[in-house]
Amino acid sequence: MSGYTLCDNRISVESALVTLQQSTILAFDSEGLKLGQVGGKLSFIVLRSIQPVFTPGSFLFDAIKLSEEDIRPIFDILESSSVQKVVFDGRMDSSCLYHDHGVHLQNIVDLQLADIKSRAMRGEGFKEQLQLDHSTWLERPATEANLAYAARDADLITMIFNKFIRVGYIYGGIVEDSLRYAMIWADAQPRRGDRARSNAFLQLDILDHADNPSESAKCTGCMRTLPKACFPSDRWNKPTWRKCHVCCVAL
Repeated sequence: MSGYTLCDNRISVESALVTLQQSTILAFDSEGLKLGQVGGKLSFIVLRSIQPVFTPGSFLFDAIKLSEEDIRPIFDILESSSVQKVVFDGRMDSSCLYHDHGVHLQNIVDLQLADIKSRAMRGEGFKEQLQLDHSTWLERPATEANLAYAARDADLITMIFNKFIRVGYIYGGIVEDSLRYAMIWADAQPRRGDRARSNAFLQLDILDHADNPSESAKCTGCMRTLPKACFPSDRWNKPTWRKCHVCCVAL
C-alpha cells in the first residue's frame, strides 16, 4: 500500500509545506468528480517530492475540507515557475484548476507526451487507456481505498519520471509542449458528453507544434484553430464539415 499523509486542516498543510517548499521537482496529480468538466468538482490534490528532498509517501490535500485560504500555499506551488511539476495527462487537472480555482499551472512535464514520443524508440504501438470510476471522490470521510489510490498515482508518476530521466525520454522542449497540452481547454471547460473535448486521444498540434502555419482554420468539433495538415484533405474546403483528424475519429 502506498504511504501518504492526509492534509485536511491548516496545521497539516503547514507541516507538509516544510518538505514541499524545499523541493524543486514534484509529482502532481488530482482526483475529483467529473474533474475538469463543467459542473465537476476537485476532491484531492496530491503532491510528492522527487528532488532534492525525497519523501517515502505522498501528501493528499483535501480540497473539500480545506478553505481557500488554507489551500492557497499549495496553489502557489502549482503556479510557481521555479518548481517543476510532473504529471501524466494533465489536461483535465489543469482545466479544473484554471476554470474552477483560477490557478494557472506553470513549469510542468507531462509524461504522457514523453511516453508517446518515445514509443517509436521502443518499438511499441498505441493502446487504449482504461477508464476508472471516480463517482465516490466527493464522499467524506474518504475511504482508505480512495486515499491509497490517490497516493499510488503520485508514486507511479515518480517512478516513471525517474525511469524516463535515466533512459533519455525527457526530450528538449517538453516543458513548452506540456504547458500547451495542459492549457488546451483554457477557452472553455469541456462539457459532459462532449466527445470532441473529452476523449483519451492526444490532441493535434501539441507535439511538433507549428508556431506560424501558412494556413490554419478552426475545427468544428473541438473548436481549436489548427494547421491545414491537421485536417483530412476532403474536409479542408468544407467549412461546416471541417473537422480535424482526431475529431473525425472521436465523433
